[in-house]
Amino acid sequence: MNNTEKQIDEIIEKVRTVEFLHGVPVSLPSETIELLRSGIRGAITQTLAEEREQLRERVGNKWKLAKFMHDRYEKYAFIFGWDTQEKTKVPFEDLPEENKKTMLAVAQDILFSLQNITKKDS
Repeated sequence: MNNTEKQIDEIIEKVRTVEFLHGVPVSLPSETIELLRSGIRGAITQTLAEEREQLRERVGNKWKLAKFMHDRYEKYAFIFGWDTQEKTKVPFEDLPEENKKTMLAVAQDILFSLQNITKKDS
């Protein structure tokens, strides 16, 4: 039995328990249990799909922000006469892995901080 099926069994058991505690004995027909399983499975699948999409969006936003910051850093460093390292005077995609990881971590931190600020303001 996989984790999803275990979750479904736990939910169905909670339904039975709640109904019993409210004074109504529960004897769910197998068809009802299968409908519950199907509905719960659908909800779990949809939730997982939504979570995957949100993760893809966050990763994409993190990548875009890191690229934006790198491009702007190089642009303004040049404008202000700051000589950056030769190995970083390349498009974001071509940066050394250490530099790319650093920029992605900073972008992630900024996005997380902005998300928390937005939540606190709403």
